[in-house]
Amino acid sequence: MKLLIQRVNHAQVAVDDKICGKIGGGLLVFIGVGHDDTRAIADKYLKKFVFIIWKYILQFLHFIGKYLEKAWTVLKNKYHQFKSKQEKNNK
Repeated sequence: MKLLIQRVNHAQVAVDDKICGKIGGGLLVFIGVGHDDTRAIADKYLKKFVFIIWKYILQFLHFIGKYLEKAWTVLKNKYHQFKSKQEKNNK
């Protein structure tokens, strides 16, 4: 059994020149299964795959968290600037 995970901008699968699946950006997973592969081997690869996916998701969430923290700080500062201007205009 072989498992290949690749990050892609877009991908598609065609059978007999007919597209039967496609994705935008994401992860493309190729799984090769042989006649000698067993359930134990499949379970081993499934555990590896789940670990890799969770690692990818956690990295993404960490990135989003940092981005949102920066965005929140900018929005807070803009709000305080706006509020200060309104208070000055009301005086």
